[in-house]
Amino acid sequence: MTYRARLNGKSSLRWSFLLVMIILLDFPFFIMLITSLKTKNDVYSNESILPTKWMISNFVEMWKQVDLGQFFMNSLKISFGSTFLVLAIAIPAAYALSRLQLFGKKAILALLLIIQMFSPIVILVPLYKMFAQYHLLDNLWSLIIVNSTFSVSFAVWFIYTFFNSVPKEIDEAAQIDGCNRRQAMIRIIAPLSIPAI
Repeated sequence: MTYRARLNGKSSLRWSFLLVMIILLDFPFFIMLITSLKTKNDVYSNESILPTKWMISNFVEMWKQVDLGQFFMNSLKISFGSTFLVLAIAIPAAYALSRLQLFGKKAILALLLIIQMFSPIVILVPLYKMFAQYHLLDNLWSLIIVNSTFSVSFAVWFIYTFFNSVPKEIDEAAQIDGCNRRQAMIRIIAPLSIPAI
């Protein structure tokens, strides 16, 4: 058997394995989709996996009965608000850690990594008490703050490493052209770091 024939045999074996894995992993999603298109009687009968009558109207009925539009808008508000808040904190913090000579910089970076090791469950009770005290329960702002709290240390670390890859000479050139550090961060370094942000 030649090398090419063995390579083709290994390749077809790998593709067969991948196909079987894809079918196994996607089967629950297939069942979920098929079940969502069944009538109530079809769901509880064990006659066939496929529905006897395809009910696309189930989606329209669900959209009317449950206020999915509002839930979707809430999710958008929370995700955009959390992203904005995390970036508003992480970009200046990462820039300061990357460009300034700070006392205890290594300790701060180590603390950011240590924070990532803690389970978010550890701070849920204190956050709940704090939100209850400030009347933020049952409010979208509380979810934005919680999501941001859990994400900001990772974002600072990630953006910090990217800022370190941007040459410091670019900052110096911006300062020669009349920018202060904040303007250099906003006008020069942040746009260069869009892939990381």
